[in-house]
Amino acid sequence: MKKNIYHYAIAVLFMLTAMSCEKQTETEATTDNNFKIVDIDFSNEKDVYFSQIADSITYVQLETNKECLIGQITDVKYKNGIYYISDKSYTIFLFDNKGKFISKLNKVGQGPGEYSYIQSFDVDTKGNIHILDLFTKKILVYTSDIEFTSSTSGIEDLPQEFYVTDEKYVLYMLFENLNYRRGLYSLDRETDQYTEIIKIQGGDTPRTNGYITHKGNGNYCVLDDLSSNIYYLQKDSLINTIHIQGEEISEGKYFDTRRGTSYFLRGFYDYDNLLFLLLGKEGAFAKFCIHDKKKNKTFVCKEVHNDIKEEKREHLFSTNIASDNAMVNLLLSVDEENPLEENNPVIQKIHLKK
Repeated sequence: MKKNIYHYAIAVLFMLTAMSCEKQTETEATTDNNFKIVDIDFSNEKDVYFSQIADSITYVQLETNKECLIGQITDVKYKNGIYYISDKSYTIFLFDNKGKFISKLNKVGQGPGEYSYIQSFDVDTKGNIHILDLFTKKILVYTSDIEFTSSTSGIEDLPQEFYVTDEKYVLYMLFENLNYRRGLYSLDRETDQYTEIIKIQGGDTPRTNGYITHKGNGNYCVLDDLSSNIYYLQKDSLINTIHIQGEEISEGKYFDTRRGTSYFLRGFYDYDNLLFLLLGKEGAFAKFCIHDKKKNKTFVCKEVHNDIKEEKREHLFSTNIASDNAMVNLLLSVDEENPLEENNPVIQKIHLKK
């Protein structure tokens, strides 16, 4: 497979080490039932160690054969005990928890039941795969046996990502589009009717890094990098918002001429009590921090040290998946007898302390 070092994968992993239960500073966070502000203090940075937040690290080698050789990865999802990995060939590969190859979906074309490309995809509770194809303005549905079943043709706008519920699609609109929808909207799968969930105000820079991640049990999170907000949804209802702010965090723009280059929200992992944050900076990796939601405390990482298990593996893709109290990443495979390009990735699970 081709080497593709995802632009912030290493940084997202390293932010794991930003947690120290005894070495955190209180934030000036304000909270109510539906909205919370996390204030980042950049003046307080300390060295941290992997052992402070994790018990162990395990690896699962994805099976490699001529039927499932993965190219440049574009997205990874974990649903129903299965890893779904899409690549630049618009193929979705299915692997089980032990890394065994199950099947793949590749129906690229312009005929019935085919898609032109994959803008985004999701998997429902029955294992059906839903693919957003903006070229045909459709969401196409395939069974777990990779058989085409139906499509929704009511996509009139330009959603960046989406997820599926029993009756609706929830669409994340990043850009101004035909109907001037920008924000989160639900689309009824039967009637093709839109309903606004939350309208997101525009800024002077197009969004480039917003995404949706699954928390399990029908709960999802949406990162909106321009507003530095993380929106929490259950099915198609907004249930909570966390806003990340600080003296050096930009809102509405990435580059602030008054203060130089500002930080912006670039990634996160979310657990019951812990929120790991990656703050980006124009053209560079930036800061990693951890917010303890229960204690309302935040710690900013200065330097990290892997004192659990040093591995000669190279980061390939950060999935933003959190399963079984473990953070999940994809690493380049290490096989001394074969070139790296001929091996599928390794699933890395960092098991957090309970």
